[in-house]
Amino acid sequence: MELRYATLNDLQGVYKLICELEMTGMPIIEFESIYSQNINRNDVHYLVVEEKGELIAFASMHIQSLLHHSADVAEIQELIIQNDFRGKGTGSKLIDKLVEISKEKKCELIEVSCNRKRIDSHEFYEHNGFSKSHYKFTLR
Repeated sequence: MELRYATLNDLQGVYKLICELEMTGMPIIEFESIYSQNINRNDVHYLVVEEKGELIAFASMHIQSLLHHSADVAEIQELIIQNDFRGKGTGSKLIDKLVEISKEKKCELIEVSCNRKRIDSHEFYEHNGFSKSHYKFTLR
């Protein structure tokens, strides 16, 4: 198992994982455009876990300077592990690496939003030191 930064060559594997996370097909042209733009940004960090040539996990974290913190804040945008590889420490290794990156970048904290339906994910984040401290509201 290898944890590493994602590359452009990982696009198809990441696409497959994100579609699994969202339980829907994503528009591939828009996905490719956003992935290609973000892969080289200093404030976006894409990580993958590969086993035997297959991507089994993906995580993304964006860093932004926020006025209400007067500091940089990291936010996990996506984190997905293939079902067959869950419960084996892969997610915790991704979190550890994201924490390491956020410390290197001198972020004040790491935030993550998670759909209320994903109870297992809530437990995962709490197990990895996150606390439920905010509500997130959305408007379409």
